[in-house]
Amino acid sequence: MTRLGAALSLVLLLACVGCSNDDDPDVTTEANPSSTPSPTASPTATPTASPTCLGVSTDQLAEWSGLPQELTESSDTDATRCVNLQDEAGMQVEWEYPTYDSTFTELGERADLPGLERSRIELGGGTPGWLLSGTAVQYPQASVVALIDGRPFEVVARTYDVGIAEPADLDTLLRVAKGVAAAQLR
Repeated sequence: MTRLGAALSLVLLLACVGCSNDDDPDVTTEANPSSTPSPTASPTATPTASPTCLGVSTDQLAEWSGLPQELTESSDTDATRCVNLQDEAGMQVEWEYPTYDSTFTELGERADLPGLERSRIELGGGTPGWLLSGTAVQYPQASVVALIDGRPFEVVARTYDVGIAEPADLDTLLRVAKGVAAAQLR
C-alpha cells in the first residue's frame, strides 16, 4: 500500500504544479503578496460584433425596426444580397448592389410598381435617391434605390402581414429602408 500511496501522492503533486498560474504575471498569488495587479489588467467585457451584411448590422436593423433581427447573406449571383429573416411583425428587408448598369432616372423607373408613390430624396452627402412607398401586391412596402459610387443600390422593406397580430407599419418600413440606404454612404 505504501507504493500505491506514494504513486498517488506523486500524481497529485504533478497535477497541482500543472495548475499554477506562474505564467500569468498579472495574477496575484499568496506566495508573492507584494505584487499588485496593474490598473489596466482589470477584466472588461469584450463586445461581440453584431453580424453585418453590406455595412448594415443586426443591431442597426433592430434599432430602426424596434424588434430583434437576424441576417442572412446570399451570393448566388455576381451580387451579394442581404436579407433579414422575417421578424415577428412580418417585416422582411432585402438589399443589394445589382449587377445591371443604370442611370439615376432609369433606376427610379425600374423600381416603380403600381400602388407605390415615388419621390426623390437625398441620402446624405449629396447622394440622391428614389423613395417608393405604399401598398404593392397587397403588402405595405418601402423601397429606396440610388446610385452609390456609380453603382445601382436597392433596398426593399415590406410586411407580409398574413396572420401577424401587429404587422410593421409603413413608417417603420420607411425608417428601415432609409436607414439601410444611408448606411451605404459610411
